[in-house]
Amino acid sequence: MTAKAARTILRTAFCRIFAEIAFIMKKLFRSYHLWIKLLSGICLVLFPFAEFAGSHKMPGLSVLGMSEIGAVSILLMLPQPDESARTGFFASLLQLLVMIFCHFAGVRSGFSVMAVLALTFAHLVNAFRLRCSCARSLFRHQVIWYTLLGMERLIHAQALSLLAFATLLFRSSVPAMILLCILLALLYALLLAASFKGRLYLLSRGREQEIRRMLNCGDAAPQLPGQKDEAASMRALYEKVVSIMEASRPFLDEDYSLQDLSSAVYTNKTYVSKTINMMSGKNFRQFINAYRIRYSVEMMKKNPRLRVDELASMSGFHSTVTYTMAFKANMNETPGEYSQRLRSNLV
Repeated sequence: MTAKAARTILRTAFCRIFAEIAFIMKKLFRSYHLWIKLLSGICLVLFPFAEFAGSHKMPGLSVLGMSEIGAVSILLMLPQPDESARTGFFASLLQLLVMIFCHFAGVRSGFSVMAVLALTFAHLVNAFRLRCSCARSLFRHQVIWYTLLGMERLIHAQALSLLAFATLLFRSSVPAMILLCILLALLYALLLAASFKGRLYLLSRGREQEIRRMLNCGDAAPQLPGQKDEAASMRALYEKVVSIMEASRPFLDEDYSLQDLSSAVYTNKTYVSKTINMMSGKNFRQFINAYRIRYSVEMMKKNPRLRVDELASMSGFHSTVTYTMAFKANMNETPGEYSQRLRSNLV
């Protein structure tokens, strides 16, 4: 066996192992976003608890600061709407594992902090590289909003770096360390709130809504009073939604939500939901699942021997149960029945 063949086998085995881990994680928690938040919470409490359990004393400020730095850096791995949630999850898991190794191997906290900052930097550079690899997508309107989200994330990363270096400089000063721990806790709370609300907290709510309206270019802006032709506005918004679905296939992300879609079209969730309901006769979940089923049918026709669990995962479903129910609702038969007809050359 040649060295190149051995490397290929090892790479394939490594990718398969990570794919199996990802599949197990999806089954356990059903959302990479929630896993990342859970890992940040684990990082926040693990090291102070380990310190207390080992010495039966209150954890020092340096340990508390290190755990907060790690928790904030993990939250920075939360993917934007156009990024891979799986990549963010594995990056956050790697950060936590590195911190655990450094802590229990007796490595100085300064080296642990530097390792976390280096991994955060590498992840942000990789996200930038992947976004720029698709030049055509950079000219889509929704990328303007993604750019604002990316700039805010870089500001948070810079704030984390400043607080981390300040922690290393002033760790001998108790008052300074208390202040830095409070600031890190506030940064963590800000990132956690932003992950649930989907807002730009560096801007006022009014300015954020103004930016959304300008990006929307007047199409489907429910905030404008006295709009005469709401039907035309809904048609324009629905065309934009369909264009996004067909161009970038965001429905393949199992965590894709109404909030993500409303951010992509620069309006609020209520109006998007109402528009989809009026124009398609479906609610958001039914609308998204219809696209997922259509995609799974395409995959089934290309390879009729794909298993149901594989089709469900590829199409963006959380489980085979929801996939089977959605398939039955859209196709009037189960995936197994449809696949059998395909193999029998009856479709």
